[in-house]
Amino acid sequence: LKIQNLKKFFSLKGLSSKSFLKTIELINGFIKHVNKDEGNKMMNILILQTLKRAQYSTKEIGHFGLQLKEYSHFTSPIRRYPDLIAHRLIKEILHKAIQKPNQEKLEEELVELSSLEKRAEKSSRQVVQQMICHHLKQFVGDDFSAMIVGVTEFGLFCEIDNHYISGLIHVSDLRRDRYIFDKEANILKAITKWYKENRHWMHKAFFHRLDLSDKSQVGEIQVSADNDRFVSFVVQMEQSVYSSPKPVILTGLDVNSIYKINLITPGNAAQVSRGNIALRDKEISLSGQFLMSRGVNLPCAFPGSIWVIEGHKI
Repeated sequence: LKIQNLKKFFSLKGLSSKSFLKTIELINGFIKHVNKDEGNKMMNILILQTLKRAQYSTKEIGHFGLQLKEYSHFTSPIRRYPDLIAHRLIKEILHKAIQKPNQEKLEEELVELSSLEKRAEKSSRQVVQQMICHHLKQFVGDDFSAMIVGVTEFGLFCEIDNHYISGLIHVSDLRRDRYIFDKEANILKAITKWYKENRHWMHKAFFHRLDLSDKSQVGEIQVSADNDRFVSFVVQMEQSVYSSPKPVILTGLDVNSIYKINLITPGNAAQVSRGNIALRDKEISLSGQFLMSRGVNLPCAFPGSIWVIEGHKI
């Protein structure tokens, strides 16, 4: 799935992947494309995040990057317990040991060592973060130039130039607009025009989290103080287990009123694969009671898609 998302991302950047037959050729093609511009650090990080994390194991799966069928490694001098295990195995081979190592027991040890190494890395990062915060105390209030090195639905990860320190700018701090995450293009899209027209009531709106029947989705709704308007955000977090979309039940509306609703992000509807579509590229009118009891169907979507639904009384 990660490789497919990477192919879609680079196709939007003008690089076709049809000529690459093997995954390694695909990755190398992307790296060559990225290295044409020194400012493409974020793309290099995207490629790196696509690759599987290395782990200790007795299974001979080789090395993807080096394209070796048989692979092992250790440090010299020895710094880790897995290095000591590798040294002992080599010594046993050199001395032609009669008894072979217990593969099952060794695999259990390696799984635990992989887990411990992740924990050590996490601890190291926490220490580094504390040191970074201590160092940056002297710069509170200063302005810095930074490079975006990561994009998510909740914000931007940026690295401060010349300091090699990165941090998160949350979407709530991007106050000029409301943003939706385009996973394929790996960008945050501003819904500028719509937000400018509606921010006067959104600042005083009531916020409700939606209790969605499809647990692969999360959603929220903001309803104006007079119940005249609302906007709802629904995010497809992971692949749904349902063969067709489950209705999105809204809340906080006026049961006795009719609402005209439409999809602000109809472009995402191009991702439709199956299912009945009630709301796509045109407005529909439904009662508040209907929206809060039976709901409205959205198009099918891949993980990362965000639907933005707008509605107002008529």
